[in-house]
Amino acid sequence: MAGHPNIDIHYFNGEVKFNDVLLIITHPTVGMVSSIVGNYLIDHLDLKLVGAFLSDSFYPTAVVHKGLPLPPVRIYSGEYKDDPDTVFDQIVVIASDLPLDREVMFPLADRLIEWAQFNHTRALVTVEGINRENADLMGRNIKVSHVSTTQSGHEFLAEMGTVHLENGMVGGLSGILLSKGYIQQFPVISLLSDAHQQFPDSRSAVAVLSVLNKLVPKIDIDFEPLLQEAEMVEAQIRKSLMGIKQDVKGQGPSVPQGMYI
Repeated sequence: MAGHPNIDIHYFNGEVKFNDVLLIITHPTVGMVSSIVGNYLIDHLDLKLVGAFLSDSFYPTAVVHKGLPLPPVRIYSGEYKDDPDTVFDQIVVIASDLPLDREVMFPLADRLIEWAQFNHTRALVTVEGINRENADLMGRNIKVSHVSTTQSGHEFLAEMGTVHLENGMVGGLSGILLSKGYIQQFPVISLLSDAHQQFPDSRSAVAVLSVLNKLVPKIDIDFEPLLQEAEMVEAQIRKSLMGIKQDVKGQGPSVPQGMYI
């Protein structure tokens, strides 16, 4: 596409077999929900690093993981298992560790859909957090909404208890993928989960993972480590809030107007 950067794909170990793929795109978003989901799937399902998207328009950095300098946008794949009883026979996660500039989102979305079509992807899923700053910290009934480019995708997700987003906006890479997927009638789904913007929201990530777990019923995801992590973060936040309250009480009338504790 004229004026857009070239985005190449590099495979580390030659050709990889892909078929009946559930492709999950993760990237930094509100509450780091998308990144938490991607990292948890990669670790829990033992997905293998098979390739990377490369472009001189990506943020100039290497992500060091377990001592290895890796490109910022990577492809992780599970094994292909031909199973007539499941919709998806393979899970692939394409993970970006760094925020993407607006200019590179459009060509990257084109490249992702092109990759998905070429590699027999049955559905491309993005994950987004929706800022819910006023939500209760503990015991939240987290809502996961969905947007789908196809009616069959909408019906499939509705059966799993997600809420159909009737009106609103989805921005960033997810929004572009939805628009392009709708034009091309390619199955793109965005899962939108309530999340806190100020801290990594593991509870919101668990809500998204529970939906993905239903999409691939033969994969059993253990949510307990994420829930324990959420409890630790929440305990730290409660402690910080108590300290703020005590400081504010000691200050008396010097509390800035508009601050409510």
